[in-house]
Amino acid sequence: MNPHWASHTFRRMGSQITLWLEGSSRAEWLFAEAAAIFAGNEQIFSRFLPDSELSQVNRQAGKWTAVSQNMWDVLLHALYWAEMTNGLFDPTLLPALQAAGYDRTFTALSATAAQPTPTCADAPTGQWRQIRLDEKAHSIWLPPDARLDLGGLVKGYTARQVADLLSPWGACLVDAGGDLTAGAAPEGLPGWPVAVAAPAPFKSKPALAHLWVAQASLATSGVDYRRWVRNGRAAHHLIHPTTGQPAETDLLTATILAADAVAADVLATISVISGRAAAQHLLETNQVPAHLVTESGEIYTTTTWAHHAHPAQNLYQRRA
Repeated sequence: MNPHWASHTFRRMGSQITLWLEGSSRAEWLFAEAAAIFAGNEQIFSRFLPDSELSQVNRQAGKWTAVSQNMWDVLLHALYWAEMTNGLFDPTLLPALQAAGYDRTFTALSATAAQPTPTCADAPTGQWRQIRLDEKAHSIWLPPDARLDLGGLVKGYTARQVADLLSPWGACLVDAGGDLTAGAAPEGLPGWPVAVAAPAPFKSKPALAHLWVAQASLATSGVDYRRWVRNGRAAHHLIHPTTGQPAETDLLTATILAADAVAADVLATISVISGRAAAQHLLETNQVPAHLVTESGEIYTTTTWAHHAHPAQNLYQRRA
C-alpha cells in the first residue's frame, strides 16, 4: 500500500483488522474510534463470550427480549437474507454448528481437533421463520430451542460502520480479516488495489486476481481454513440448513464483489454451501461479480467478474 496512506492494525473478532485512510490529520483519533466500534460489536455478537448480548438473547429463547440497535439491525439483515435465499442462509444454525464440533473459538478448537464430538443429526434448523419481532418495544422472541449465530454477517456489518465513520475524512479501506469494504478511491487511482489470495491448500501460490475496489465490498467464504476432525471425519463451519451437517460441497472458496458488505458476506457463504454449479448459475443469473475455487483447484468466474479483475490460471496445471 502507498506509504502516504495512514494505516492501523489490531485484532478483533478472531481476525486481523487493518484500516487505511488517505489525507486526514485526524487518522489516529479516527482509528481509535474505529477500533472501539469493532470491540463494541464483538461484545454484542460474540457467541464465545458468556456475557455478550447474543449469549444473553440465546439464553432468553422462548421469552421476549429487548435488544440494542445493532442487534436489531443485524437480525433484520439476517432475516431478510434468510427469506431471500429461502433459508439457505439461516441465522438459527448455532445448535447444529456446536454439535458439529465448533463449540469454542477456532484457536481452542485447533488444539483439541482430534477429540470426538457429538453428532449434529438432531440439531434443530430452519427456525428463523418462527422468530417474532416487536418493533415498538425493540424486542425479539426466539423459539424455545432456537439459538442465533450472526457471525457470518457481523464483520461485514461492522466494516460498513467503520467505513461510514472514516469516509467523511478521506478515501478509506477496511480489511476485516480478508473481507474488504472500501469507501472512495484514493486520489489518482480508480480504486483501492486489492488481491484475492489463494485458498489455504494453495497458500504458496501467488494471488489469484487483482482488482480495484471503490464504494463496494469484497467478501470471501470458504472451507479451506476452519476445518477440524469430528469422530474421525473432516468437518467445517458451513452448515447446510437442510441436513444440519457441514455442507458437502465441491467449492473451496467463493469471493463476491457487491455494493453492500452484508450482501457480499451472505452470497459468498451460500455459494460455498450450494456448490460450484448451483452457485455459478445463481450468480450469473443475478450478474454478481464472483470468483470461485473448487477443491480440485479449478477457478471459475462469472461474466461480470471480468469487468473488475484480471483472470488467473487453475491452481493445478491441467495435463495436455
